Amino acid sequence: MLKKATAGVMIAALLVTGAACSKANDSSATSSPQSTQAAAKDNQGKVNNKAYLDARLAEEKVNTLFHEKKVDNKPVLNPAYGDKQRAVDFLGKYYDTALANQIVDHYLTDQKQGEAIVVKTDKFFQPSIIENKKEDIKFDDKSNADEVTFTTKDNLTYVMKKKGDTFIVMNVEKK
Repeated sequence: MLKKATAGVMIAALLVTGAACSKANDSSATSSPQSTQAAAKDNQGKVNNKAYLDARLAEEKVNTLFHEKKVDNKPVLNPAYGDKQRAVDFLGKYYDTALANQIVDHYLTDQKQGEAIVVKTDKFFQPSIIENKKEDIKFDDKSNADEVTFTTKDNLTYVMKKKGDTFIVMNVEKK
């Protein structure tokens, strides 16, 4: 008798819990178009933020290659990436290959300092995106989950394209 009563109480508890959960699911299933649009806008905001941060990271990688190391007080290509092809391959993780080649060609000279290649001191990215705050960035309304375009306060327009879990810089253009 006690077993039947316990079983009955458990079944009743399951029914009440099931009914409560199904009502909660019903309310989310009938979400308004406004909340769906707000969720999509919030998601695109996260995508935009990721693309912006990846653009900053990409420029930091350029600085790692060309603006950190010196030999006898001359700026040189970071010895860890000691030749043009290795530098292009490294930057290819953050930039379109054609743009990575342009960046490397901008910096490399024919001069050597010991075993290291001497690089030019003038920066490829002028002004720097690193000097911008996210609040200074205007994202293009046509941006989507796979491609984000934004403009800095200095009128540099970045086109970022999804590659795996990150965005790579496809183009940077002064407007």
